[in-house]
Amino acid sequence: MTTRRNSAGRKATLSVAVGSLFLLSSQGTTEAGEVADALRALGESDIVTRTVTLSDLGITEPLSFSANRVNREIFIPVPAGVPLIEPNLFFDGTYLRGDGGKTTYILSLDGYAVAARSPEGERGKTQFDIGVDGSAREDGFVRLGIAWQPLVGQFYCYGTGPDSNRLLIHPDTYLEYSYNAADLKTVSSAFSAFKQTVTLLVAGNALDSESYDAAWRLGVALERAGKALQLKALPARGDTVDASAITVPAALASVPGFAAFSNGGVVEIDDPAQIGALLVLGATDMQADIAIAGAGLSEEIDTALKAIGAELASADPDAEEAFKALVAARETLSLPVEAGSYSVRLVGGEPVMAVQPDGAREAAGLFSTWWRRTATSGDMVIRAARLPMADGDAMALLPPGDSDSNFSVVGLGEWSTTADLGGDIPPGMVPSEIHVFVSAAPGATATRPVASVFLNDMLLGAKQLEADGTPEAISVPVPAYTLLPSNTIVVRVQRQPAPGDCQELPQGYPVSISPDSYVELAPAPEAVDFSSVSARLAGDSLVVVNKSWLEDALTTLPNVIALADASGIAPERADFSVADRATYPEPDKPFLFFDVAVEGVRKRASVDGNTVQITTAKGTTLFDATGLSNIALLQAETGGGEPGLTYSADGVGPLIEKPLRLRHGDVAVIGADGVLAEVRTSGRPLPSNTEPDRLTKKPFSFSWRLLTDTDFWFRQVPVLMTALILGGFVLLMLLARIAKRRRRDDKS
Repeated sequence: MTTRRNSAGRKATLSVAVGSLFLLSSQGTTEAGEVADALRALGESDIVTRTVTLSDLGITEPLSFSANRVNREIFIPVPAGVPLIEPNLFFDGTYLRGDGGKTTYILSLDGYAVAARSPEGERGKTQFDIGVDGSAREDGFVRLGIAWQPLVGQFYCYGTGPDSNRLLIHPDTYLEYSYNAADLKTVSSAFSAFKQTVTLLVAGNALDSESYDAAWRLGVALERAGKALQLKALPARGDTVDASAITVPAALASVPGFAAFSNGGVVEIDDPAQIGALLVLGATDMQADIAIAGAGLSEEIDTALKAIGAELASADPDAEEAFKALVAARETLSLPVEAGSYSVRLVGGEPVMAVQPDGAREAAGLFSTWWRRTATSGDMVIRAARLPMADGDAMALLPPGDSDSNFSVVGLGEWSTTADLGGDIPPGMVPSEIHVFVSAAPGATATRPVASVFLNDMLLGAKQLEADGTPEAISVPVPAYTLLPSNTIVVRVQRQPAPGDCQELPQGYPVSISPDSYVELAPAPEAVDFSSVSARLAGDSLVVVNKSWLEDALTTLPNVIALADASGIAPERADFSVADRATYPEPDKPFLFFDVAVEGVRKRASVDGNTVQITTAKGTTLFDATGLSNIALLQAETGGGEPGLTYSADGVGPLIEKPLRLRHGDVAVIGADGVLAEVRTSGRPLPSNTEPDRLTKKPFSFSWRLLTDTDFWFRQVPVLMTALILGGFVLLMLLARIAKRRRRDDKS
């Protein structure tokens, strides 16, 4: 990992320089052609090896299996459509057998059982290697399945509650594989090979506005594609590199650029040739998944390669042609990239997705599941890759061709989708009602399954299903207070797994979410807090950063990316500007400002050094403290013509390393761990975009389809029965009275 130093380490530099001079004096001992041969050997090494652990996938805690008959699949990413060389899975787990009985677990790969174990001890480790088929995976995943089957008693349902028979799968479980770099030819394959944490390479810590703009757009796109981002800058003069893992071929150790790394340790970069040597050797400091391929990065790499090339040619005249061939085969990131293009390039022989800054605007669309698989070229220009946006007041809940809407349920199953204010929903609109059509097959018991609808972990409604295989409607209103910039809708179905006699094997029965499920949209509430401002930022918007932030990109970019993602900014629709002073004129569109204030707007919250003050809209002090460090403030600006958000701190502020979740406050105190406090200084109640009682407030209109809706009858039958009983009683009274009158008339 490259680190930076404010002052040069003179002793380290002197020792490296002396070592280099000594090696230069012994160049005569290298026979002609040896350097060229070493370069050719490096050029022939085009095998890339990767190790993907469960922790790389975001599974940082052991997976625990304790209930009866649990099945789970883990999708491990590999390059799509690329054959794997000697793939191997290392399984690392522990087990407990406190309840005794027979305990078995089965591992499968891509749906085929490959290993099974039945531990007999009370506790122990279970570690072993499994060979994996090297065939290309067109979907870009190796599927690891775990089936946990503890059996404590005579019947299958014994031990279904919490018990002491457990299997723990540790995050150190990994898949190791290699592939030929020449086989990774498409942008889609390069994306599928990304780990959970994606490394983004930029030209340096100080960036021009074009590269900075591209970096935050790519970062937001990757975050919304489910990835975490790690920034890396190309090493520069004054940076230090850990050379302990760098192996320098003996024939190259006499070349000054390589000599600096031949003895390991920490080396300070003082010459472009040393950067070139790191590129040639494919050092870890040069490896990345994606790169901002602006003119600055290409020029830096080209300068470094020319510098080391001159030293190689001086050491061995035969090395010149060998070096040119090596650069052409392994260092293609040094070549200019066409405007707006995405290209699979090589740096140090490792594949990297090179994105020209003009193309970063469309990254969110290209990385989405809609368009990602269309990237079947290794060099493509993207002029537009937008997501289909709802037209009118309704939006489909399922994307076309979604096969994940069918699933089997034993006891509990769920289906989920997302509705982002920054992508799927038209600007200024928010969900107001969700209509889900669920089909469930009959199960093994007479107990009817229950379907529940959640939005952002909040239960909106539930229904007991008929479970006859036909679609059943569940309609739930969406309160405004449940909405976030990125909204997750979950349909959870629960069944009784088996009859009460415990003699049948529990098994899943199918459930399906119909494609005609949809979300009703309504105008967003008045912009008074983070959530309502986010609905406006989903459209045309403006992102402004202080000019000083471009000089420290590795520190400031993570904050820009985290806040742009949390606020619902649409990267493809946002403009970007750099402010060279502390204030910026009030914009004519929703905005997100970093270390820049809006001209003429009074601040309700401020941070000055280690002092933080927060007041209400009426001037009442809510919070006033001194001695705080690494604190920043985010506030919703809603008093002007256009709403927006402003971020302020003493300097850059804390390095935001965790995703932010903004709710319904208008001022938030932010630290490295995320939102530390959120307050609604306006004192106004939460806005509402739905009627509190949809059954009584909505006008009733009859439709023949209502007669087939069981919910209609469940709601109306009590009323109808009461009306019929009262009406029948009144009718009987009238008939009795008429009969009595007739008898009286007959007697008279």
